[in-house]
Amino acid sequence: MVEDSKGSPPQFVLPGETLATSEEFVPGRNVSEEDGELISLVCGTIRKDDDNLEISVDSRKKKIIPRVGDTVFGQVIKGDRGRYTVAVGALVVDHNSLFELNVQGNLRVFSDRNSPDQRSPPPVRVGDYVRAKVFRTGMSLELSLRGNEFGTVIAFCSRCRTRLVKKNNSLICTNCDNEEIRKMPSDYGDIIIGGK
Repeated sequence: MVEDSKGSPPQFVLPGETLATSEEFVPGRNVSEEDGELISLVCGTIRKDDDNLEISVDSRKKKIIPRVGDTVFGQVIKGDRGRYTVAVGALVVDHNSLFELNVQGNLRVFSDRNSPDQRSPPPVRVGDYVRAKVFRTGMSLELSLRGNEFGTVIAFCSRCRTRLVKKNNSLICTNCDNEEIRKMPSDYGDIIIGGK
């Protein structure tokens, strides 16, 4: 539940976040009612009209353009031979806030040349959710996984699509016991994907 008080800075919410109950307010712009709860439909800031008992969300329409060095979250939607396309859904702003994006980025990953096995598994796979760093902008967004905090944050089994669980340095499927490898940050699995 989101609480707000006069004089406090505006509260930022994400799609799918509960704002209030239908007993407290009626839904305004960018707000939907589901089972008695008022749900935000967009990213933005809460606006309460206490006179009409209406709650709305002002969408952040201003355009934020990713810059070199920025961190983004997205899902790998296609890839082959070390080249992947990522549907970028969020940009990290102010160190811990997310700004909704809807762009595609190119991710290029290189195999470990020092690995004795030249057929080493790819560090990401299609369907993975990743945290990546922007290293080039222009005609397209170029992304990198270099750095300990970047890599796959949520992955699914390539056999049965069950969410993989981290165990030591690998990922285990609790459904079919399949074991897979990804490049993972230390907080793999701690990311919450919400909304619709």
